Amino acid sequence: MAGLISSSIIGVVIAWFREFVGGIAATQELVDLCHIDANKYVLDVGCGVGVTPCYIVKKVWL
Repeated sequence: MAGLISSSIIGVVIAWFREFVGGIAATQELVDLCHIDANKYVLDVGCGVGVTPCYIVKKVWL
């Protein structure tokens, strides 16, 4: 049950992120502008629930 609740909350956060913050396109632009690749470290401090770092991990390191 806890996993279901967590997944639901994450889904809502991702939907909000895509709608109001610039979404995945803005995140990809950030990755490109910062030249983020597998040889870089990324520190996300106090920036919500971690949607951006999760996206970066999926797109850059996996």
